[in-house]
Amino acid sequence: MEKRFIDDDEARIDYIKLINVIFKYRKIILIISSVFVALSLLLAISIPNKYTSETLLAPSNPSQSLSSVIGGYSALASLGMGLPTTGGDKSIEAIERIQSFNFFSNHFLPHIQLEDLLAAEGWDQDSNELKYNPNDFNKEEKKWVREVEFPQTQIPSDQEAYEEYEDILTISQDKTSQFVSISIEHLSPNIAKDWLDLIILEINESMRDEDKKLATNSINFLNNSLKETNLTEMQEALAELLQTQMEKLMLASANENYVFSEIESPIAPEERSSPNRYVILFIGSFFGFIVSILISLVLNYRKEIFNDEK
Repeated sequence: MEKRFIDDDEARIDYIKLINVIFKYRKIILIISSVFVALSLLLAISIPNKYTSETLLAPSNPSQSLSSVIGGYSALASLGMGLPTTGGDKSIEAIERIQSFNFFSNHFLPHIQLEDLLAAEGWDQDSNELKYNPNDFNKEEKKWVREVEFPQTQIPSDQEAYEEYEDILTISQDKTSQFVSISIEHLSPNIAKDWLDLIILEINESMRDEDKKLATNSINFLNNSLKETNLTEMQEALAELLQTQMEKLMLASANENYVFSEIESPIAPEERSSPNRYVILFIGSFFGFIVSILISLVLNYRKEIFNDEK
């Protein structure tokens, strides 16, 4: 008990000493803190606004039952032939595709301006035009002028652009509802919306075209197989499978929202998503106050040592 009282007294003395040091060096603390506040304010103002466009999507075919996928193969199974393995959920495949380099280079990059992705440094709300870093891109001549070292090139490569694409893209799927959320962040709210619309359009179109092509090839193969066999049971099995592929082709051709349908469409946001200037100012001010306290303690400690030596 006595030791605890002593510890409490020592702690109280330390607090009092700290308060005295703060009061003694209050001018230094005020000056240093003010400098950090000013620097934080300049930093917060210098960071351009960024806007995030978001969308909520529902899988058009979120869960296929095993029977619906392999129903067309039942006759083949009765003949002792192996059944094909079924693929996974198309929405999961679509999510992985959207995040892939192949999708970016083949379906996203060809439809945008590369400088909007890698050279933009601001957005003029009145004119709705982007401002470009003059050290990277000459807007008047529409020419890349940046100076880089190997392995980078003056005109950014697809791989370099893809790294930026990964930074501005956010995608996730709710495990319960299976709804998919996608967002794009950009200096321009209109470009953020347009790019998000582009992603939704391209993932639906690209996967639909692939399935149409696969179904068409399957139909051609099955038609040829029907001509080459005289076995009644095999003809019935192939006919059933042919009907399945024709239905698949019909559904792919008729459905525009082949993988995803929009629950909440992308919009051009009016409010910025970043930066949070109040947080920057608070962190800078707090850090400045802590630094000023530490400097005051060091000055006071050095002064005490100097007095002791005298």
